[in-house]
Amino acid sequence: MNSSLFEISELEDHTIKINSLENEGMLEIINSTILKDVKKSADKLTTLDYLFQFLEAYDFASEGSGRSSGG
Repeated sequence: MNSSLFEISELEDHTIKINSLENEGMLEIINSTILKDVKKSADKLTTLDYLFQFLEAYDFASEGSGRSSGG
């Protein structure tokens, strides 16, 4: 395949890449988050857990409110 889908753009080259994220720190869950169910049981998550929980909260396959049917 001859595609630029996975080529790093100039903007991406100047920012943090996902493979350089460290999972040692904790990120605070803000009050206006989509992770309201997670916030009930935790105030902070590790970096990667926060990222995965955030992405999992959305249903990218359908149109609608942006909230997954499971949450």
